[in-house]
Amino acid sequence: MPYAATIVALALLCAALIAFQKDIVIETGVPIWIISNTAAMALLAFLAYRLLHPAALMTISPEGITLPALIQDTLKWGEIRKVEAKTRRGQTGDIHDRLIIHLKQPQDINWRAAKLRDALGGTPQIAIAVDVGFQWPSRADDIKRIIRDAAKTYAAAPTLKSETPATSKRRHQAVLGILILAFCALPTLSLIFGVGLPRMFSEGLALYRAGDVSEAVPLLEPDARAGDAEAAYALGELYLNGDGVGRNLSMSAGWFMRAADHGHADAAFKLANAHKLGLGIPQNIEQALALYQNASSNGSSEAAYALGRIYRLGDGVRRDYPKALKWLRVSADKGFAPAEH
Repeated sequence: MPYAATIVALALLCAALIAFQKDIVIETGVPIWIISNTAAMALLAFLAYRLLHPAALMTISPEGITLPALIQDTLKWGEIRKVEAKTRRGQTGDIHDRLIIHLKQPQDINWRAAKLRDALGGTPQIAIAVDVGFQWPSRADDIKRIIRDAAKTYAAAPTLKSETPATSKRRHQAVLGILILAFCALPTLSLIFGVGLPRMFSEGLALYRAGDVSEAVPLLEPDARAGDAEAAYALGELYLNGDGVGRNLSMSAGWFMRAADHGHADAAFKLANAHKLGLGIPQNIEQALALYQNASSNGSSEAAYALGRIYRLGDGVRRDYPKALKWLRVSADKGFAPAEH
């Protein structure tokens, strides 16, 4: 697979892992999801860096040609018979360049790569083929011309350095480190802020939304216990209304609490109602107010409206019109019609 296509495929994989994190986390657990996604992100950052800062293909100097990623020793000008450039078109239409360095005499090559040492070590080589792609900014025929010109005038040969100054190396290493750290932080941040699509592949939620409650309940419970806030909220609604199960306010509050702990705004609102009215749990107006505020900060216009009404009417608290107006405005700004009224 071409280098750029590998990066695109890996980027799509990382995007899919984040987009479908709510489904994947339920199936695999948070640690496995974070480890796999972080590893993919780190590899993506490294490949992206290598694409922008490609490794040098060779060094051309008065001594000869050095291939730092391929062989240990410098190929002396006296050992080189000719240099050939070949270009071919791949099946997908992309262009592949190859540089072939022909030697005057077959010789043993001290390969850097372990695979090449195992496959070719000890076998005299008459030519060395080098693929020219993202590793070099020029085409193979351009490099051939440079080598040909360099061979004519050894001392005046252009020096295309594979090594960079120490300061530049440190800067590149720092950039690579920052890039990898930034990419590795994305999975954890996406999990903290709940980035991604709602659950797309939950059979229990699909049955619940289709109204098949009796079939949904046994499937929703394992998902809810595994951390699925939507499944826990659905169970809270079912037990609150006695829909397909026996009405149980304590069970309802428990499931709402589990969903609210995972940042579910509607569940926090329903749990706040339970604390305010003492539905299945002890009545606690302070806890209810805290949950209403939490639900409002997570986007619930109903929770902000409930706070506005509580302070406007003095329902369990001292009447406070400025606070009432504040929360009613928050709710109205989210388009909740009763608050606007």
